[in-house]
Amino acid sequence: MTSSTGVFRGSRRWWYLGGLAALIGGTLLWCGTDLDVLVSSLFYTPTGRDRWSLEYHFIFQALYKYGSWPTYFLALISGALLLLSLAVVRLRSWRRRLGVVVLTVLIGPWLLTNLVLKEHWGRPRPRDVKVFGGQYDYRPVWRPGPSAEGPSFPSGHAAMGFGLVGLAFLFRRRRTGRLVAAGAVGYGAFMGLVRVIQGAHFASDVLWSAGVTLGTALVLHDFVFRLPGSEERDRRRHPEWFQGPWRIESPARLGWCLVGTLVVAGVSLGGFLLTRQVKIVTRYNRFIVPAGVERLVVAIEAPQADVNVRLDDSRGEYHNRPRRWAVDLQAVVRYLGPPWHRIRDSARARRRGRDLVVTYRRRTSGLFLSRSISLNVAVNPRLPLELRIKTADGAVTVDTGGRLPVVLGPVSITTGSGRIRMKVGRRAALSGPWLIRSAAGRVELSLRDVTARGLVVGDLRSWRGDVRLTWMQGRPVGGWLVLGVGAGAGDIVFQGRFNPGALGIEVAAMSPGGRVTSQIDGAVRAGPGGVWQWGASAFQGAVVGLAADRGRIILELGGTGQPPKPNQ
Repeated sequence: MTSSTGVFRGSRRWWYLGGLAALIGGTLLWCGTDLDVLVSSLFYTPTGRDRWSLEYHFIFQALYKYGSWPTYFLALISGALLLLSLAVVRLRSWRRRLGVVVLTVLIGPWLLTNLVLKEHWGRPRPRDVKVFGGQYDYRPVWRPGPSAEGPSFPSGHAAMGFGLVGLAFLFRRRRTGRLVAAGAVGYGAFMGLVRVIQGAHFASDVLWSAGVTLGTALVLHDFVFRLPGSEERDRRRHPEWFQGPWRIESPARLGWCLVGTLVVAGVSLGGFLLTRQVKIVTRYNRFIVPAGVERLVVAIEAPQADVNVRLDDSRGEYHNRPRRWAVDLQAVVRYLGPPWHRIRDSARARRRGRDLVVTYRRRTSGLFLSRSISLNVAVNPRLPLELRIKTADGAVTVDTGGRLPVVLGPVSITTGSGRIRMKVGRRAALSGPWLIRSAAGRVELSLRDVTARGLVVGDLRSWRGDVRLTWMQGRPVGGWLVLGVGAGAGDIVFQGRFNPGALGIEVAAMSPGGRVTSQIDGAVRAGPGGVWQWGASAFQGAVVGLAADRGRIILELGGTGQPPKPNQ
């Protein structure tokens, strides 16, 4: 390429026009149809916990962990040779090609894909969208969202696979270079397919990874370094670069080049170790229920883990579950950091009298740049269940659903800065006591047509967060529930609906630094001593005592019941 007018010389013009047309046409195709969702649904199973059944396959896990290594090593070796070209005369003829390789990896996969687009575009991953059981709405590729929703666009692993196209520019023979380029494109497409199968990216994310990386490589090749035509000028001006022995221009310069190469190699290797993504999956599901056991106790102690508890009575797709299984635990750890770390977990079951106690503990230590630990717990509800969960920074979610009957209690859940969310559905019977406390997180308790076994006493408390308590009692049930609710600096919110004959509930709430808000639908009357009472009688209604030192108390009461007569 001897002049600026020869950039699109010959058939090279069609590389740019064809690639741009494929990128725009593919984007319009994905935006106008449900092709993204359709492709991802081929690898999704709507039932069971392992909904992306091939996500933890050992081949796909190996590609997830080590699939980007060839591109890392290609950029590292090319950068070292580029530094050595300052002292070795023969290597100077390779400077432009080595520069294309290094900058293709740095600008395409690393800068544009991972740092700019992926961290700020805000497209949720397939496993996080509502279509596949997640919590976010599906976003087309052209519509960005909040960065917290997910780093799906574009695919970083696919971009690293396409980054191997820089290797094709090291070959001066056109046919060999095109074969190597075709292999690099195939490897990048395969890496993208693996991430689609794992539910981590949509197919359109892989398309844009190819467009960004290959477009960066072509622009560097034709516009920045001007490889077509530039080597002909260098050959006429500096013939010693292309022939003769491997002459060293200066021993001192060679020494400094070697030192610089070692520094670059050390920094690159350290950055790779610090930013490598590691995923560890452990599973414990061989806990069986011995004969004579009358209660199941689940004790979990994981300082940095998010704990999710749900009920499951099916064997279903879990063929390795025993027939009389009690608890199924699955721990997933994702982290960025060096290899010197310790992640220790243990799970065991012991029988104490007529109780089966399943204990899980996890300890982590080391240097982590980021760490995400989730613990999924499936419990067989054939036995009365007692929960003991303790975590420092993680969130706790307990959902009994409404399909399976369960006797829940006692319950003890404590967390530091995490949120606690409990949703107890119908067909659940409560037994006490209940202790739910969070130092700085939000506490949410939702009860829907539950039954209390006798008198159940509970304590809900958050020192710096909000507390939300929701009742939905629409059918006559038995029992009496007494709750103490406290929020040091947050707000307390009561919501719900009661019918006569519903569960008896008595609540004492205090928020020194916040406010107490009650939005209750049901029959209302005022009791003695400033106590508000719902229902037809003291044992079939709800009694709430409210107090605030420096905050406000707001009551919004209304319903279909008739107010009592003055002589009552």
